[in-house]
Amino acid sequence: MTKKNYSADMTKKIEVKWSVKPTIPEGIIVGCNRNQEWLLPWWWVNFSLHNSYPITFVNFGDMSETAIRWCQNRGNLIDFVLKDDSFIALKEQISPDLVKIWDKHNPDIWDCRRVWFQKTLVLLQTPYQKTVWIDLDCQVIKPIQQIFDEFLEDSETAIVHEPDMYDEQKREIGILLEDEKMVNAGVLAYRHGAAVILEWAKQIIEKNHLFFSDQYLLARILYLQPSLSVMYISDYYNWFVADGINPKATILHWWGPANKYMLQEEIKYLSKHFLIDLYMK
Repeated sequence: MTKKNYSADMTKKIEVKWSVKPTIPEGIIVGCNRNQEWLLPWWWVNFSLHNSYPITFVNFGDMSETAIRWCQNRGNLIDFVLKDDSFIALKEQISPDLVKIWDKHNPDIWDCRRVWFQKTLVLLQTPYQKTVWIDLDCQVIKPIQQIFDEFLEDSETAIVHEPDMYDEQKREIGILLEDEKMVNAGVLAYRHGAAVILEWAKQIIEKNHLFFSDQYLLARILYLQPSLSVMYISDYYNWFVADGINPKATILHWWGPANKYMLQEEIKYLSKHFLIDLYMK
């Protein structure tokens, strides 16, 4: 099957559209699978200390019964299981040249792509007029009201650019264009009906075999279509912990295996010495 036929066939199978226009003004969406369940209590404690927005938890299909009950007790839970996820290209369906580059960047990519490329389709199912998607490895340490009250008043979508030094690394290995800017969708704010979200979802179906992850596809869309309604907000709203803990930040992002290990150790320490219950029960 050629890449052209592959893309065309998949587009016909998946209907990409917004859910019915929501009535709830504002809210949060968080996605989870079985491998991420351990983050849920930690994420919840940090978020709820500073914010009280309604939360929709998304089950990507394999969450445990314990985690499902835990989410249902704290917010709304929706199951998101695609009947046919064959539109997500397998390693053998991708150009060998791209496979070589992607493996060099992150050899563990092949276990992640299925969830990465489903995430964008989940965004279309938001029950909120204004939504903030927040990854589970993001530590919300301050109120996020400004995102709703200011950023999403002036724009359909709000997102953070990654630091320039990370862009240079990506350009060196050939996964980012020379003057293209990378974005990080760990924190992504949008209004229901945002043009960029729908375009992103459509291209996820058609072009995922050309991009390392959903974020790289989004960066390319924003690069090629600069007229889209997007506000690039301060990195205080998606601060990489790898660059040090920033007390001015609103959201700290503990992405990557090394930071996840540090986070697991922090959870153990807080639970043992401060009697803070950060485990699923």
